[in-house]
Amino acid sequence: GGECKRRALIYVSAHVHCALRGFVTVLELGGSSVKIENILNACNILFDYGAICSVSRALESVPFRVPVAAWAAVVPQLVARVLDVRPRVRRTVHEILLRLGCASPQDVLIPLLATRQSCHTESVDPSAPAHVRAAA
Repeated sequence: GGECKRRALIYVSAHVHCALRGFVTVLELGGSSVKIENILNACNILFDYGAICSVSRALESVPFRVPVAAWAAVVPQLVARVLDVRPRVRRTVHEILLRLGCASPQDVLIPLLATRQSCHTESVDPSAPAHVRAAA
């Protein structure tokens, strides 16, 4: 029961922590030649395991260790997680977007505005009168 789940969680978090450390090291050392696969793998770890306490602690330094420009390639994935229900994941995503937004506002604002417009457009009933659709 509970003991088995606890051991499995410790085992998984240890491997995830090592994988995260490896991807972050590659991203740190990659400079301007960061491969999209590596940043996507780091994001997958954040999204899939970021709610685990030990992984979350390891993730705290990631926004500061990975070059800001590397995050620009995954802004759509980050924007999709802005409202993640898991506080640790959401906090890390916010920190990454904040750092990127300070360094390169257009890299964050354009996808955010596009997402907002897309959500706003989808919420308008196409059968509504023209003046209602125009006001929305």
